Amino acid sequence: MRNLTVRDVLAFSVILFSFFSECCFSVETENEFNRFLSMMQAKNPQLSAARYRVEQALSRHEELFEFYDPEFNVAAGYTENDRYVPQSSFSSSLEDNRISAQAGVEAALVPGAYVSAGIEQARLFEESGYDHLFQNLFGVRVRIPLLRDKGFAIQNYKMRAAMAEYNMSVSAFLILSQQLRNQLEQVYLSCYEYLSIVQVVTKSEERFKIIAEEAKELADLKTVPDYEVLDTVRELQISREDLQVAKNAYEVQIIKLSELLGEEKIIELKGDVDSFVEKAQKNLKIEYHFTMAQALQARGISLYQKNRLERARANHEKALEEMRDDLSLEVGLNSRFENENHPYGIHRDLDDNYFGGDIAIVWHRPLGYCGEKSRLAQIESLLSEIKADMNTVKLQIFRELKQEELNYNSAKERMVLLLRGVEAAKKTMEAEQERFRLGDGSSNSVLDAQKNMTIILRRLTVAAADLLRSQSNYCYSAGYCKE
Repeated sequence: MRNLTVRDVLAFSVILFSFFSECCFSVETENEFNRFLSMMQAKNPQLSAARYRVEQALSRHEELFEFYDPEFNVAAGYTENDRYVPQSSFSSSLEDNRISAQAGVEAALVPGAYVSAGIEQARLFEESGYDHLFQNLFGVRVRIPLLRDKGFAIQNYKMRAAMAEYNMSVSAFLILSQQLRNQLEQVYLSCYEYLSIVQVVTKSEERFKIIAEEAKELADLKTVPDYEVLDTVRELQISREDLQVAKNAYEVQIIKLSELLGEEKIIELKGDVDSFVEKAQKNLKIEYHFTMAQALQARGISLYQKNRLERARANHEKALEEMRDDLSLEVGLNSRFENENHPYGIHRDLDDNYFGGDIAIVWHRPLGYCGEKSRLAQIESLLSEIKADMNTVKLQIFRELKQEELNYNSAKERMVLLLRGVEAAKKTMEAEQERFRLGDGSSNSVLDAQKNMTIILRRLTVAAADLLRSQSNYCYSAGYCKE
C-alpha cells in the first residue's frame, strides 16, 4: 500500500468539496459556494485538528523505521580479576585483566539479516611470558534467519498496523470532511431559503400596502365600507411581522455559516436570490441512482471500519508470530594482532593465527504463552466486534441511502405540484384585484387571494430548499461518489 501524505489528504478534500456545486448551483452561485468551501477548508478548526491527527499517525508510522537504524556502541575501561554477573543486561563486553577501548556498529538489513562489526584496542597484563602486551581485535558477525525471522516479521506486522492506523486517521478526516461539507450545504441553502422568503414576504407586504391604500381610497369614495380598510391594515401588520421573523431566521443561519467557515465576523451572501427557485427547477431533470457498493467505497465511516479491521488483523498476525520458534545461523569472523612494544603492531604473539571464527545454529522458543494468549484472545474478540460494527455501518448506510432517495423523489414531486399551484394562485389574485378596483368584489376576497399567493410562494420556496437539501443529503449518503 502506498504511503499517503498529508498533501494527498488535502488534495483529496479539494476534490471532495468540488462535487456539490456542480449539481446544485448555477455558475454565479457556484463561485460563491466554492469560495466558502475554500474558507472552511483553510480555517475550520475541526478540520485543522483532524489534519494534525493525520500528521501524528504518519509520524508514528515513520517512527517504526528506527528498526533499521544502525546502533553505535562504545566502551572503555579497566578490568582485573573480573567477576561478571551472568546474564546481566548491565554488563559490558570487556575481557579480564586489561585496559581497553572498543566500538561497534549493529544493524538489521533487508530482506532479513543482522550484522555487527566492531574494533577493540587493549593493553593486556599478567599474560604468560609478558609484562604487558598490546592487542588489536577486529570482528564481524552475521545472523541469518533460517526460518521466518520473528524480528522482521513482527516489524512488518507493526508497519501494517501503523499504516492501517494512519489510514484510519485519513478516513476519520474524510468522515469529518463529508459531515462538515454536508452541514455547510444545508446551512448555505437555508440562508438562501430564508433570504428568498424575506423577498417573498417583502413583495407581499408591498402588495398589502397597495391594497390598503386602494381600500382607503374606495372607502373615502364610499364604494366600500370603512371596516374593510381595517382588515387590510391588519393583514399589512401581520405581513410585517412575518418579515421580521424571516429576517431573524436568515441572520441566525448566517451566524451558523460564519461558525462553519471559522470566521468571527458576519458573512455576506452575494449570490442571486431571485433565481433560487429556478435553480431548483433546473435540478428537477437530474436523476441519481447510487448503489450500496458505491456508497460503501466512498463513505468515510465505511472506510474507517475497513482500516480498523486491517489494523486488528495485523496485530492478530503479530500475536501469532510472537508464539512461533526462531531458528537462525550465526557466523562470526575476527582478526587479532599483538605487539609487546606499541599498540599498532600486527604480530602474532599469543598464538600463530591471525584470523578466527565461529559458526552456530541458534534456536529460540518461548516457554510461557500467558501474555501472548491473552493478547490473542483480546484481538480475536476485537475482530468480532469490528465485524459487528461493519454490519451496523452497512445497515446505517442502506437506511440513509433509501431514505434520502425517497425524500429526493418526494421533493421533486412537491415542486411540480406547487409550480402548478402558483400559476393558479397568481391568476386568482389578479382577477380579485381587478374586481375590487371595479367595485364588484370585497377587500376580504382580495386579501384571501393575496394571502394564498404568499402562502404558496413560501411553500414553493421551502419546497425548492427541501429539494436541494434532499439532493445534498442523498449525495452525502452515497459519500459524494460519481455515478
